[in-house]
Amino acid sequence: MTLLELPPSAQLNRRHVAPAAPHPRAADDLPAPSMQGSLQRFQLQRLINGILAQDDLIPGMRASLLHHLAVNPERPELALLAHLRDIQDPNDLPPG
Repeated sequence: MTLLELPPSAQLNRRHVAPAAPHPRAADDLPAPSMQGSLQRFQLQRLINGILAQDDLIPGMRASLLHHLAVNPERPELALLAHLRDIQDPNDLPPG
């Protein structure tokens, strides 16, 4: 019968040292800018659809959001920003 002999633990630790910090993602690992934009638009459109699907949404809010979506087709980020500017109460803004 053959027994497996292990080197002393100090030698094991030197050979199997974990990296001190995770490696930063390489540029090749990141989605292309067009993919990032597409993903963000998809996520934003899902968010907007969730807002519009709310049963208790104030009708004026729904109409405003739908109007801005119609004015900014394929640009949900601009539609949502314009909608938020329209409905923002100036009294809620921080001074300055």
